Amino acid sequence: MCYQQPSPLVNDTALREQMKMFSRYYASVGYALNIAPTFPQGTVGYALVSRQEGVDFSVPKQGFGVAEARELGLRCYNTEVHQGSFMCVPSIVRDIVNEGTLNSQHRDTTNLGKQEHLQRYEHLQQG
Repeated sequence: MCYQQPSPLVNDTALREQMKMFSRYYASVGYALNIAPTFPQGTVGYALVSRQEGVDFSVPKQGFGVAEARELGLRCYNTEVHQGSFMCVPSIVRDIVNEGTLNSQHRDTTNLGKQEHLQRYEHLQQG
């Protein structure tokens, strides 16, 4: 499930509390941040949750490259944008999310290294 979150730069307390709540009820909790010029501070966050343990939300279920995204008419989304939304989270936001989910069993996908993300992307391209 995906929950739209307010900009963490506007209300970090709300994000922290929501992440705590999600981690009490769901086995996997993830957070992504994206650019949204029409939102306050130009960002919008997404909390992704699952009852299944060990879900890595940074890897899309169906990955596709830039050319495929164009064919589908997706001008602002592709596999790299999806992965970057998890990987390129500012430190202050990562700290808020991690503080809110410290007691959960989710895997912190905001802290994966660039190399690991590149390996996952290459795997998607091959498969």
